[in-house]
Amino acid sequence: MTVFTVPGEETKYYYPEVNEDVTLGDYLYYLEKIIPQEPVELSAFRAQWGILQALQEDLNPWLQKAGLAKDCDSEEIAGALREWLSGAGATKKAQMIVPQLLLEWEKAKDNLDQTVDAMDDVWHGVKMLPFMASTVAHFTKLSLNTILGKDGKGMHVKSLEYLYKKIQRAITPREEYEYKQLYIVKGEVYQLPDKLMTNSTVIEFAEAAQFQANAEKMRHGSLISLIDVCAVLLRKPDEAYSDAVYQRNRETFKTLTLAQGMEIAFFLMKQSERYASDFLTSTALQAVHRARALVN
Repeated sequence: MTVFTVPGEETKYYYPEVNEDVTLGDYLYYLEKIIPQEPVELSAFRAQWGILQALQEDLNPWLQKAGLAKDCDSEEIAGALREWLSGAGATKKAQMIVPQLLLEWEKAKDNLDQTVDAMDDVWHGVKMLPFMASTVAHFTKLSLNTILGKDGKGMHVKSLEYLYKKIQRAITPREEYEYKQLYIVKGEVYQLPDKLMTNSTVIEFAEAAQFQANAEKMRHGSLISLIDVCAVLLRKPDEAYSDAVYQRNRETFKTLTLAQGMEIAFFLMKQSERYASDFLTSTALQAVHRARALVN
């Protein structure tokens, strides 16, 4: 955490710089309460940028075949590819695939350009700065009225933008996290299981059902379910699953850091992959055994 002060105040405020500086409780509140205030253009920009990047990745091999650099100017891509397609160097496969891919890429680029055009200075002042202010107020505990100048001078735009960018970096999940099995939460030891639930008893079935429901949300990108996954997976040694344990954990684990929550999510994804692999292997073996029984 980094300390900062506000002119005219003696109070010290802090802004996060890494996942370890953010509590799971603060992060989940941000997802549930602050993100819904996000300007629609910003979420559209993110989605459209992702689509364009995915299409660009699909185009890159064809750019290479056409003798163009992957990082060539976007304005040159369409014309250069169409020129290549009309020549003798393009294969039939390229002539079948690239035109449609190129049309989708051009449409995605046009959509992104339109969104960027809408994000002008007026938009920045009317929509983006208030959203930045809400974000900064939440994570720094600085009064929103103070930031917006409703009870005084207000925060300088450059300072607000700086804090917002720092916070965004701090709450962005890393690409990979180190696996840990033991955690100390409020002075007590909690641990992750060695493997996923087996559904062998009624209570284990309830545990697995709760786990799978939240795991499925996580797989579809809903990090709001992160606290629920932690509440199911992470328990005191030899502690059986129950709704009371789940509810207690859900409240207690709000003090975990975002980094710890993502470590547990990383464990979940790894174990889910292994579980799926084991399930498929087991199903295949059962099919072989059934086939052999029919032959014999």
